[in-house]
This record gives sequence, C-alpha cells and structure tokens, in this order.
Amino acid sequence: MDEINYDDVRAAIEVTRSKAQEIGRAFSMAILDSGRNLIAFARLPGAPLGTIEAAQGKAYAAASLGMATQDIDPLVQPGAALYGMPQAHHHPFITFGGGIPFRRGGRLCGAVGVSGGSLDEDIAMATAAVRSLEQAD
Repeated sequence: MDEINYDDVRAAIEVTRSKAQEIGRAFSMAILDSGRNLIAFARLPGAPLGTIEAAQGKAYAAASLGMATQDIDPLVQPGAALYGMPQAHHHPFITFGGGIPFRRGGRLCGAVGVSGGSLDEDIAMATAAVRSLEQAD
C-alpha cells in the first residue's frame, strides 16, 4: 500500500518518541508526502524552537532528491555537483543528517525529518520512523 494513513503516521511518531526518551532528547519531527507536503508534525516539550524548521527542512531535502540528507550534504558543498541547490528552493532545504526518505514497493512515498539531538541521534530517530512507515500496511 502506498497511501500514508493516520495510523501509520501516529505509529511512526510514537516509535520516534520512544527512541527519543531512550536517548534523553526532546525533538521535532516532520513527515512529508512524496509531493513534499507536510502531513504530520510533532514537537516534544523542551525541543528548541529552531528544531521546527530544521526538521521540516531535512524532510523537504530528503523528499526532493529521494536521498538521506547525510548523503546529500557532500553534494551541495562548494565545488560539488549540486552546489547552490539549497539556496534554489523557496523552502528550507537542510542537508545535514536527520532527513530520510521512505519507500513502499520501491516507490518514493515521502520523507521524515528529525531535529533535536546530535546528527547521529537525529539519524537514529529518523531511521526508526522510516522503518515504521515502510513496514506499515
């Protein structure tokens, strides 16, 4: 099934919240569909305000290119093939770790963006959410 439904999203948010509790972090999380439209957002109490746009920007970048943001980041550095791409978008396009696309049946369905921890923690929380979304049916 390619549709993202409320139960799938709620489960992904809960998985991510549990992971955040494990590591002791407050975070913001955005889930976008394949058209880069926001379909869900969560911000835990205590997550800094800057995590709101960062989570959405990571999800936006991951959905735009169908790649994890930690893989996009080297491509947008000065002299690299996609240098300037983040500035070419009307929406925040954030390329450091924590944005991961998700697929069902090989088809890009959207992306998750997480912000609030270290890059490794954001990646771990986003990975947990993506696994939940990809396993949902």
